[in-house]
Amino acid sequence: MDKQGVMRLATQHSAEPLLLNVSHIGKVIFKNSVTSSAEVSQRLVLSNGDSLPVSVERLDAQAMEVTSPAMGSLKIPREQIDSLELGLFKQTKIYSGPSDFKLWKRDRNGSRNWSLEDRVLSVRGSGEISRDVDLPDKYILRFRIQWQTRPDLKISFGDPLDDAGVQNRYWMEFDSSGVDIKRESITAKRFTPIVFGQKPARSNEKKLAIEIRVDRSLSRLDLYIDGSLVGRFTDPIPDTPSGSGISIHSSGDADLEQSIDRIEITEWDERSDRYRSEIRGDPTKDSVIDRMGDRFGGRLVSIAKNEEGKIYIFRSDFHDQPIELTQAQVSTIFFAKNPETKTASGDLVIHLSGDGKLHVTECQFEKDFITAVHSSLGTLKINRSAVTRLERSEAAKEREEIEQ
Repeated sequence: MDKQGVMRLATQHSAEPLLLNVSHIGKVIFKNSVTSSAEVSQRLVLSNGDSLPVSVERLDAQAMEVTSPAMGSLKIPREQIDSLELGLFKQTKIYSGPSDFKLWKRDRNGSRNWSLEDRVLSVRGSGEISRDVDLPDKYILRFRIQWQTRPDLKISFGDPLDDAGVQNRYWMEFDSSGVDIKRESITAKRFTPIVFGQKPARSNEKKLAIEIRVDRSLSRLDLYIDGSLVGRFTDPIPDTPSGSGISIHSSGDADLEQSIDRIEITEWDERSDRYRSEIRGDPTKDSVIDRMGDRFGGRLVSIAKNEEGKIYIFRSDFHDQPIELTQAQVSTIFFAKNPETKTASGDLVIHLSGDGKLHVTECQFEKDFITAVHSSLGTLKINRSAVTRLERSEAAKEREEIEQ
């Protein structure tokens, strides 16, 4: 793929590579990654929003040196760094898909209304589809909804998948009025509202990313819409739903087409939640947040190694002498923002195993490596087995829609 928007594709059906217009390609899915990121417990976020699973080696006034499972040793200019998260916990993945209809149960009347292509589950008209996913006591359910004219989907979770009628389960409903979450119960009134009328900030984009976190032991639900926390809610009804399934329902007209994809279910480890709730603070200074939640404003002087491991030396506004913190004591570091720093992004997005992503301008593909050009990091050589997918950036897609 080059920056002019041309993909060269080698195929056994042609003696010469095919030239394809990238704007007509939604995404490229790569073979399952074999590069493990389990040992990486740190994530570096760049000023343009890109993120990299890394192990930090050292930091000085000019740059940070890291080791990446995907790219080896990297030296990143300090002004291009937004934040560093430490002590990440790997979330055990329970389900990711859909890749096929295997183990999904479709209702008889609406079975023909469902289709599956490129891991996108689409429905035209009414229909129901369900699956047992063996939900644990604490889980995270993520998915994305897209629609053409208007949305009208219902998704149950904690569902016993029993055809007996009223059940103990949760329902998320999404239509033109917004997102609702209701509790269905066999002991109280049938439906009790928990969340209602939550509208996405960008409803004109005709897509919505949902994340629901459920702790059955505490009867707690957290709702995120498009990456932003809507709120933390308590289930007011006893006998928390203990079912292990999910179901998707469409009750729209025959001409109403909508889809759901990027369904992902993981175990929920609350220790990783703090990164999403911490506030940057003064953007003109570095901020260090320790494991106890204490915040220090000032300047991160260096990261170095000694006999005990990595040492983070921080000069605080409130201490005469620099503070020395071990890596185990540090939770998050926010780096000072320089308003003159350019944060350009490319039109192609490379997704890496371990929840990493890079915006690049062009790519060259070899057997084991991908060579890509990054606006801040220059030319990168990426282990192909660490790449999960490649797609056009949202900004590029929006530009093309306006031009059309």
